[in-house]
Amino acid sequence: MSTDRLRLGYDHRLVVDDLSIDLPRGQITAIVGPNGCGKSTVLRSLARLLKPVGGAILLDGADIQRSRTRDIARRLAILPQSPLTPSGVTVRELIGYGRFPHQGLMRSPSRDDLDAIDWAIDATGLDSFQDRGVDTLSGGERQRAWIAMALSQKTAVLLLDEPTTYLDIHYQIDVLALVRELNRTHGITVGWVLHDLNQAAAYSDQIIMLKDGKVVNRGKPHTVMTTTCIKQVFGIDCSIIRHPLGDVPMCLPNGFCPLLSPEHRDRTQENIAPSQDIPLNLAD
Repeated sequence: MSTDRLRLGYDHRLVVDDLSIDLPRGQITAIVGPNGCGKSTVLRSLARLLKPVGGAILLDGADIQRSRTRDIARRLAILPQSPLTPSGVTVRELIGYGRFPHQGLMRSPSRDDLDAIDWAIDATGLDSFQDRGVDTLSGGERQRAWIAMALSQKTAVLLLDEPTTYLDIHYQIDVLALVRELNRTHGITVGWVLHDLNQAAAYSDQIIMLKDGKVVNRGKPHTVMTTTCIKQVFGIDCSIIRHPLGDVPMCLPNGFCPLLSPEHRDRTQENIAPSQDIPLNLAD
């Protein structure tokens, strides 16, 4: 999936201009950047929820604006921010909603529909939850149910807009690991918007960093996660270190250390300039 000189806006206000990006097949791509930079706007346009002002969005080489909505829904699924949970719906019923693009007017589930629902339940580890009401689940369990609904569409592309919002760290890791496993096991192409740079670096194959609707940097995590780039995009001074358990870059904002005296902080800034990139020697 890709965009070609994409232009997006709301009410005559241009948010994204001349954007050309790729979501490589079978990989996970994170879109990151400051609030208001156009991350979610780009994701909504990829899912054909927002019509471009100009340019094109290509899925398997074809412009999605020229395709039927049902055809797109059979090839691409999206999980928006904080979806509203229908009242009184069980987990299995919610997951079944993902099969609508494959059903006829009578919406009678076929054997393929039932098999897809069973597969999504199994893939997300929700077998013991399928008969429970969605509104009785914890935040992490509910997010798994929504991901299962998207999976039941049996699409090759999955888009997620801030899937870890409002979750504690345990459920954040749970959801991130689940998506990574689905990508690795089933080859699903994933594009997601994440706020946490360290999570984006740890769970994504590539990162696209946006500012003011334009690409500042893109590539593998260790090529994008630099002090220079983060300073340019987020306006903060930081240090980049390697995770002790693997070749994953981690961003540590220098302002996170309030125990440092002002004098020590000043000396640190003299020794490590904000724009200096610390070599990691990370493997590609």
